Amino acid sequence: MDFLFDNPLANLYGPYFLVLYISFIISTIVGYRVLRTRLDRTAHYAIPPIPNNPDPFEIAYLRGGANELARAVVFSLNQKNLLKFANDDKTSHIYPTNIEFEKRGLKPIERTALDWFSTTRETKELFSLKNGLATALKPYSETFQARLEMQNFFPDEEMKRRNNCLTVQAFLVFGSLGAYKIFTAILGGYWNIFGIVFITIIGLFVLGAAAKMPRLTTLGKTYLERLQLAFERIKPSNHNPISAQTTVPSASFAAVDPFLLSVGVFGGAALAGTMYSDYNQAFQRAQNQSATSSGGCGSGCGSSSCSSGDGGGGGCGGGGCGGCGG
Repeated sequence: MDFLFDNPLANLYGPYFLVLYISFIISTIVGYRVLRTRLDRTAHYAIPPIPNNPDPFEIAYLRGGANELARAVVFSLNQKNLLKFANDDKTSHIYPTNIEFEKRGLKPIERTALDWFSTTRETKELFSLKNGLATALKPYSETFQARLEMQNFFPDEEMKRRNNCLTVQAFLVFGSLGAYKIFTAILGGYWNIFGIVFITIIGLFVLGAAAKMPRLTTLGKTYLERLQLAFERIKPSNHNPISAQTTVPSASFAAVDPFLLSVGVFGGAALAGTMYSDYNQAFQRAQNQSATSSGGCGSGCGSSSCSSGDGGGGGCGGGGCGGCGG
């Protein structure tokens, strides 16, 4: 029993132990990331073929989540002259141009969005978590989420649960070593344990950052890359090397509008130098305004990099942490 509290590890001089502990934490996190890659088995799945009539809104959601879906719908309505942008030096507004427009020719998602624009809106309102357009389009986001999950483009609940359990196990591995050293130090009358506690907390934060599930599975990323490769030829910005303002892409895919499809596949950057440049300007102003007011990327940012991480996991889930193997 004495060996448990009187051994080379328990008696290791503080600074030397800290170096060992840091190395152990790094090794644990690296090992965790290696094991985590095995949870995603979709790399071996067959890549689905590109549909003949792709849905730009679904692709936008696949690429960047609810915010990118909202941006794509706004562009579609702007393209139909149902929404217009008013940009000044600091702010950007979107206003409806024809409230009495016959909506029967619109898709349900477009009708929902047009109803939300019953009055002039600041562009940054689109991404408000409380009553923004992205929130109003939540039923469509949920439909796309479920459909894309069935195609294994997003991590499923089992993958999230296993990742959460693996995360807990990784923390227990290096946390137990830290707790053991703290206990033996106190038992020996040494109370200078701040370094161990601090490093343990830092390790926990690093593990938390490393544990965040990618939004897309390997299959999802590969499929999106295939879409972008397939539709590169219709990308409007490829057809205007001198920034012509009225450039129209020369090709389309099936019956889908090439501009809308480009926005879905590539985002608003695909419209650079085209007649729709005010679309990008509006969102850029909203992003700058939000960054100025919040000191970072806030709700006004509609880019995919700022979108909510659909498919991310948190906690061990209702099924508990049992059965973490394999």
